[in-house]
Amino acid sequence: MHEQGGFADLDRRIDIDGAIVKITDAKPRRRTRSGPLGPAQQKQVEKLATQMAAVNQNAVSKVEDLPPDAMITRIAVEDQGVRRMLKVVSGADVPGVVWEFLGLLRSVSSSI
Repeated sequence: MHEQGGFADLDRRIDIDGAIVKITDAKPRRRTRSGPLGPAQQKQVEKLATQMAAVNQNAVSKVEDLPPDAMITRIAVEDQGVRRMLKVVSGADVPGVVWEFLGLLRSVSSSI
């Protein structure tokens, strides 16, 4: 997941590979931290990633005519060889699983 913009001008990447989460904040200065996912977190990430792989790419927001404080989130998930790339703009009307997945990743990143 890569979040950019918003009122705080965020630029953060959250990458999960197996049971390891890596968070890279590019602003105000570049900083990277990583740590393990707990078993329950890993199971939830896997479950939601499977659901995210089924989300229709046309169901996500268009990135045009955005207000200056909009946040754009790019999400890449891969499940059993199916890779899905999604773009979501803050406040978009997207499937609930997208917001649940983003919420989980943000929660995980705050605990590392």
